[in-house]
Amino acid sequence: MKLGMSLKSNFFDSLVYGVLVHHITLTVFQNTPDTLLPPINHFSPGWDIPQWRFFAPTPGTSNHHILYRTKQNDEDQWSTWEEMISSSDSTLLSTIWNPNSRYVKANFDLASSIINMVSYGATFDFIKSSESYLIVSSILNSRLQNTDSVQYQFLIANSSRNKGDSNSFSFEPKFFSEVHEVR
Repeated sequence: MKLGMSLKSNFFDSLVYGVLVHHITLTVFQNTPDTLLPPINHFSPGWDIPQWRFFAPTPGTSNHHILYRTKQNDEDQWSTWEEMISSSDSTLLSTIWNPNSRYVKANFDLASSIINMVSYGATFDFIKSSESYLIVSSILNSRLQNTDSVQYQFLIANSSRNKGDSNSFSFEPKFFSEVHEVR
């Protein structure tokens, strides 16, 4: 009787190990870059093989910026463009505790949202009524209320490293807001 149980146990163990090895092997091959292997789900024993990407398939190559400029009471000149939220230099402590990263992330999300609308061909009126546009405008308006500024305008732009010279950047404006009154 023990011999029969032992054979069943060995068979079951071998079956489980074989299925796991097969599944893990297919998962490894499924997660190689798309150009190396065609889809291999048809080798699966009836279920989909997960597609995990441990590294970004299309890594970020540019940064989004929200810049603004103001006009004072008695001037006809616009101020120079300033970054709405500038990212600070990282410290060793920021790997553990960095509450300011939320503002940088929110800034990135707002800029990305507006850039995506522009790239999909949204009208200016549509973008102007979007939550992202209204949030950026509201942040700037509240920031400028106790200043001498009477008007403001913001700009969404991308910056990326130049391919030939890794120390220089190119800057590409993507969207200009209308001129707003500070209220």
